[in-house]
Amino acid sequence: MMKRLAAALLAALMMVTGVGFAEDTTAEQLSGMKLEMLTLKARITALKAEIANRDTKITTLQAEVDAHKEQLAALQTQITSQTEQLAALTAEVEALKALLDEPEDTLVGEVDPSLCGKWYLKTIKMEELTFDPMSMGAEASLILNADGTGSLNMSGEEPQEFTWAAKDDEVMLLSDGEADTLTLEDGTLTAEEDGFGMVFVRDADKVTSTKVKRAAALSDFSGKWLATRGSVAGMEMSLEDEKYEISLTVDGRYATLAKKEDGKVNQRSGYGMLLGGTLTVFGSVGQEDLELQMLEDGRIMLELEMIDDLLITYYFEKVK
Repeated sequence: MMKRLAAALLAALMMVTGVGFAEDTTAEQLSGMKLEMLTLKARITALKAEIANRDTKITTLQAEVDAHKEQLAALQTQITSQTEQLAALTAEVEALKALLDEPEDTLVGEVDPSLCGKWYLKTIKMEELTFDPMSMGAEASLILNADGTGSLNMSGEEPQEFTWAAKDDEVMLLSDGEADTLTLEDGTLTAEEDGFGMVFVRDADKVTSTKVKRAAALSDFSGKWLATRGSVAGMEMSLEDEKYEISLTVDGRYATLAKKEDGKVNQRSGYGMLLGGTLTVFGSVGQEDLELQMLEDGRIMLELEMIDDLLITYYFEKVK
């Protein structure tokens, strides 16, 4: 019975595969056919394994291709960035070439005899800040000669020589092929560039002076004074503020220093002694003495210690 079932199955298989065999096929022949079928099955299994292995290789290769694509994209981005940098550098080089190829500045105008002589540096400006060069121990002057030559002289530095000419309200200084322009306004010569400026005046008496008037009398101190300028480490600032006021009142040897800030007033008073242009007002216990110095330009100077030996200097002008 089993043989018949096997024979029927083999017959069906042969019909499917197109392989035929005779009805009188012997058991030996059937056994051979079984062996062939097993061999064929083994080959099919091996082919499936080979296909799976190839699929794995294809997946690996695809991953490598994707990785190479990412690397290529990164290289492309890097090349683009370097190309842009090269273009920027090329533009800078061209700009420098153009600058080198520019002709040197030339003087425009002529010598103005009314401007000849010595001009004194009054103030130095940096952005919104104003500095008093004399309080910083720096002095400078500008000399304009009638032959069109001149020099800029600064303490501790070698003079810088130049040629000059004036036109309208401008004075051009030319040195080593480079020109600087000063503006003439209200009797001053002002040089400004990139937020930095210098103001020169013709009259030396208009330059801020901290020289003490040694022969000052008590009558020179008498009256009411207002602090209009302050200076810290050579940096000057305006003190003209409605919310902030420092005043000084002197009556004979008696002086009162008052400070008003945001409507509140603090003051201290005392008697003093005048010696060599300095009125020393003696403080109470624990207070420092006030040394009021009469300057030759008619102002009163007072130095007060702030913190860590840092001094602030107040300049008072007399209230008329």
